[in-house]
Amino acid sequence: MDIIQLSPGDLSELLESDHSVFLLDVREEEEFDFCKIIGSVNIPLINLVQNLQKIDQDKLVVTICHHGHRSLKAAMTLKDLGFSDVRNLKGGIDAWSTNIDPEVKRY
Repeated sequence: MDIIQLSPGDLSELLESDHSVFLLDVREEEEFDFCKIIGSVNIPLINLVQNLQKIDQDKLVVTICHHGHRSLKAAMTLKDLGFSDVRNLKGGIDAWSTNIDPEVKRY
């Protein structure tokens, strides 16, 4: 199953448009507390399946992690569980910080 990969620029354009987006950050809580994309919701990957009710299925769900690997796994899990519109932030929050918002701390 192929998951659409969004570049940081693609995500930035989506967030600036009227498109309804649910930003799902699947990093651990400590990572999320250190830096995040404003408006994102933190559900660590290990807790994802138990917290599906917290995800707004009426919106495009964009999964986020540090470099894009855990979030890709999360996106595939959501697709397998019936979520229809799921995409992954390629390069994760690190790429977001490098390319879009240098105010987001890197680690």
